[in-house]
Amino acid sequence: MAPSVDRAAWGRDCSTPVSIDELSAVFTHHGLDYGPSLRVLTSLHRGTGAALSLGQVEDRSGHYRVHPALFDGCLRTAAAVSQLTAEDALHLPVALQTLDLYRPLPERVWTYAAQPPREGQEGFSASDLTLCDDDGAVVAVVSGFSVRKAERDVLLRGLDNDFQDWLYRLNWVSRAVPEEAHSAKQHWAVFASEDDFASDLVQVLSQRGERCTLVRKGASFSSTPEGFRINPANPEDPARLVEAWANQPPTGLLYLWGLDEGDQAGDAGAGSTRLRSRGAWARCG
Repeated sequence: MAPSVDRAAWGRDCSTPVSIDELSAVFTHHGLDYGPSLRVLTSLHRGTGAALSLGQVEDRSGHYRVHPALFDGCLRTAAAVSQLTAEDALHLPVALQTLDLYRPLPERVWTYAAQPPREGQEGFSASDLTLCDDDGAVVAVVSGFSVRKAERDVLLRGLDNDFQDWLYRLNWVSRAVPEEAHSAKQHWAVFASEDDFASDLVQVLSQRGERCTLVRKGASFSSTPEGFRINPANPEDPARLVEAWANQPPTGLLYLWGLDEGDQAGDAGAGSTRLRSRGAWARCG
């Protein structure tokens, strides 16, 4: 069961209003320009070592468990714990120790960010955030959300100023097929139709030096000089066919039974044979 908090006590701890517009202007000065869809904070207050915000989103069409814009606004609450100005250095997130999610975030989320003082870690801060609904029921807890000082000039020096490399076009270059690709002979299992198409195809493949084993429809499972006959209505025949190929399995399969004039889309026998054949192949890896 999710815990609950005294939201009124949070309000007493954080009673100093913080201008959301001024905080956004500080972010914009450092190059973090949040557009309208990311401006989800509607209320923001500061206390001693803590801050309290109310975030709200109206578009729930994505069916998120954690709405990205809303969660980003919750994390930004930690920036209001101290009074930031445009002269302060940019701080970027570097770590998040744990995230406990009790249920999907509601449309309105209250976030209480507590930032205990730390000694000997200049330019680094960590906050613990508790997220709850209007009734004080906790929906998520973030522990160890850490940010570190990042000098703007250092970040800019890391950018590549050669704009020619920022855009690219994919060009396909024709290459001859390696000779060894032609020398690899295939063993084809041809589920042959009753017309001449299968015979013509087998002739072409044989002229290329490839081996073909024909599988035709029959009354029962049997071996033939050209391959096998199986009964499409017998669920054991595909398995027996795979067993017959245990030592020298085909490297490819050509399914031509659908070309027969008698095979309609609703033919239960043909459809079940396809399913059973696939199952037999799957069992044999």
